[in-house]
Amino acid sequence: VIGMYSFTEERAEVVDMAGPYLVVGQEILVRTDSPIQTLQDVAGQRVCVVIGSTQADFFERELGDSDTTFIEEVSSAECVRLVAEGGADAATSDDIILAGFASSEDFRGRVRILGQPLSEEFIMVGLPPGSTELCHQISDAITEMIEDGSWLQFLEHHTQHTDFLPNPALNPPALKPCR
Repeated sequence: VIGMYSFTEERAEVVDMAGPYLVVGQEILVRTDSPIQTLQDVAGQRVCVVIGSTQADFFERELGDSDTTFIEEVSSAECVRLVAEGGADAATSDDIILAGFASSEDFRGRVRILGQPLSEEFIMVGLPPGSTELCHQISDAITEMIEDGSWLQFLEHHTQHTDFLPNPALNPPALKPCR
């Protein structure tokens, strides 16, 4: 199973990683009719974050003492639902995750992404330590998908009905060497 697994130096000490296969950014999702346009507009609002994530820490660092209220939910899906239903003013997660929800039938036209990534996250494939051969096989497969165009086809398919495209200056990503 390959899921969203962002690279950090701390994780690289515990597991091997192949990729990245995508570079994303932390983003903000709001209701379509929301006046929120920038990160600064989030100050003093109700922001939904996933329990155990570092997203609230990021906002507190960037906004300082802003009376922002953080509502913790178990998943990004619950945060998006809360925003769509008016229980929160904004939610935050990786842009590709939010784009998927924004394009779904349940939320299409009800929510929007600000389009101002707040970070750069290198999404990798986590592997057991000592998986050098498997890392090379996965890296080769990612390279082949980028070269034959299937990488872009998969991305466009899973983000249709949105205005989302990952940062073209960072995507498709340059792969990190296997250890």
